[in-house]
Amino acid sequence: PEEPIIVRKRRNYPFASLALLPPVVWQKRAKMVPCEGIARTFNSELMKAGQCTPAAPCEAEGMSKFYGTQPNPRTNRTQIFWVAYEEDLVQCIDYSEQATEFLDKSWSPWATYEQLTDGVEAPSAFIGGEKVFYKFVFDVAYLQSPTVGTNAIPENKCGEHCAGADRPSGCSDPLELGPSHPMWNEYEDVGKTYFGCSLRKQWTDSFINVDKESWPKKRHNTFLTRETTELTVAAVITTPAVAGHPIFHSVVKVIFEVSPSGNIAAEPVIISTSGSEETWSHLAYATLACFSVFFFHCLERVRRACKGLAPMDSRLLPFDLLICCVCMCHVAWGIYQRASGDIITDNYINAFAVDETVEYFNVVSSIEKINQSLDIFKGVGFAIGVCLVNRLLLYTRMHPAFSILSDVVSLALAEFMDILIITSALAFCLGALGMFMFGDSEPGFSNWQDTIFRICRVLMGERIIHKEERDTVPPTSFTIYLALVIATTHFLVFNFLLAIIVAGYALVRSRIADSVTGRNFLADVSTTLVSSVYTILKKWPTPEIILGLLVKDGARLDEATTAATAEELFSLAQDTARPFRSIEAAQEYCRFYANLKFVDGAPVLWDSHPEYIRRD
Repeated sequence: PEEPIIVRKRRNYPFASLALLPPVVWQKRAKMVPCEGIARTFNSELMKAGQCTPAAPCEAEGMSKFYGTQPNPRTNRTQIFWVAYEEDLVQCIDYSEQATEFLDKSWSPWATYEQLTDGVEAPSAFIGGEKVFYKFVFDVAYLQSPTVGTNAIPENKCGEHCAGADRPSGCSDPLELGPSHPMWNEYEDVGKTYFGCSLRKQWTDSFINVDKESWPKKRHNTFLTRETTELTVAAVITTPAVAGHPIFHSVVKVIFEVSPSGNIAAEPVIISTSGSEETWSHLAYATLACFSVFFFHCLERVRRACKGLAPMDSRLLPFDLLICCVCMCHVAWGIYQRASGDIITDNYINAFAVDETVEYFNVVSSIEKINQSLDIFKGVGFAIGVCLVNRLLLYTRMHPAFSILSDVVSLALAEFMDILIITSALAFCLGALGMFMFGDSEPGFSNWQDTIFRICRVLMGERIIHKEERDTVPPTSFTIYLALVIATTHFLVFNFLLAIIVAGYALVRSRIADSVTGRNFLADVSTTLVSSVYTILKKWPTPEIILGLLVKDGARLDEATTAATAEELFSLAQDTARPFRSIEAAQEYCRFYANLKFVDGAPVLWDSHPEYIRRD
C-alpha cells in the first residue's frame, strides 16, 4: 500500500483480555398480524388507517373529524377537519409466532432517507434453533433514530445555529422536509463535503451529542420495538495464552426478556470456551481403552454363553454392550472435538480477511454453538453417568454385604410407585384448590406452572411463603390452606416413604442374618481368584456349568445320597462344552471345594467329605 498509517505505541496494553469485535446486539421478534374485533374497527373504519393518501382522497363517512373553534375569517364558516392515518394506529402482535424478516429504521452515519423511513433488511442468523436479527454497534444511537422535526440544520450553508424552541429561518429537519432536503444528495457533490462544510456532519453531530435527558424528546427506539421478545447485548472477550496452553474465548452478555405486557427482566450470562489441557487427552484415551476392554469382555461373555460355557444373562448383557458402545462414542466425540482445533480463532482470521458483517457474527455464533454442543456433551455424559451408577448398584449384588442398598430400593420400588401416584394426585388437588381460591391475590398461585412449582417446593422441604413475597399477615383462609398443605406433605407422605424404606431395610437385614453362605468379602474375592486360576490351569468346568448341572440334572444323581460324587460330576460334565479331563480331575475339583471354609472355620459345604459336593 502507498503511505500506510503506522501507529506508534504510547504504552503497553493494560488488560489481559482483548475485545477484538465491537459489541453486538441481537433480538428475537414476534410477528405483527392484522387486528381483529374492536381494534380492526378502530383502524379501518374510524381512523381510515392506510386508506387515505395525499394523491387519493378517501370517503368522509365514518372518518374522525373535529370542528374549528372559531369561524374562518375569510369564508365566515366553521371548518371541519378530517383525520386519517397512513398506518394502523393500533397494532397487534402474535407472540406465538416468530418474525421472519425485520426492516431496521435505525440511524447510521450515511443512512439515506429511504433507509430511515422504510427501513433496511436486518441481517439474521440462527442461534439455538431460533432466528435472531443482529447488529454490531458502537453507540446506542445505532439502535435509535431522530424524532421527526427535532433535528434541524441549515438547508444551504453551515455555521448557523438551528437549535432552540423557535427554529430560525432557513433551518429544517431533513427527515421532516423529506427527500428534497439538500443533505440527502450531499454525497454526490464531493467538493462541498470533503473536509469542508457538511450538512450531514452537522445533522449527525446534533443527533449524537444530544444529552440523555433529551433522548425521549429527540430520539426514539427503532431496533427495540414492541415486536421484540428478547434482546441480547453481548461482547466477545478473548484471553490469549502462550504456546501449550488453551486460549479462552468468552461471550459476556445480558439477556433482556420482554413480556407481552411490557415487563422487562434482565439476566447476565457469561459463556466461556477453550481448548483442553493435555491431561484431558490422556484421561480420555485411558477411558476409551477401559471401555474397549470391557466391550471385548462382553463379547467374550456372549461367546462363552453361545458355547455353553456360561449361562446367558439376557437382561444385563445387552445393557452392558449398549452402554459400552455409547460410552466409547461419547469419549470419541470429545476427542474429535479437541482434534478439530481452535475453530473460533479460525473464524476470527476468516472474518478479518473477508471483512463482512456475516463473518464477524459467525465468530459470536460459533462460540454459542460450541457452548450448546458442550451442554449436549455434558448432558449425554450425565445420562451415561446415571446408567453407570445403576450398573454399579447391580454389581453390589455380587456380595450380600454390599447389596443392602440395591435390595432395599428394589423391594420398596413397587410401593414407591403407589405413593408417587397418591402424592401426584394430592399435589394436583392442592394446586387446583390454591389457584382457585388465591390465584388473584397470592403470588405463586396465578397459573398452573407457578402453583405446581410452589407445591413441589413444599415437597422438597422449602418454605411455601417468603418474607420478600409478603409483608402483611395472610388471611385466615390462606393460613388454613398452608396448614393443610404442610400436614398432607410432611406428616403424611414423608412418613409413609420413611416407613417403606425402614421396612425394606429390616427385611434385607434379616435375610443377610439368616444366610448360611455369607463369608468375609476379602475371603470371597481371594477364593474367586484362586478358583478362577485353578479352573483355567486344570481345565475344570466353569462354576456356572457345574451349578447348571446340579440344578437341571439333579434327577440323574443317586437319590440315596444328598451329595454328588466326583464320578457323577464327571459323568454329567461329559455332555458340556468343557468336560473334566479325567476322574482324577473331578476328584481334585471336589477336594478343592471341600476345603473351603467360612471365616469362623466352618466348612462351606454341608457335607465336607472330599469325595462329595452338595447339590442342594
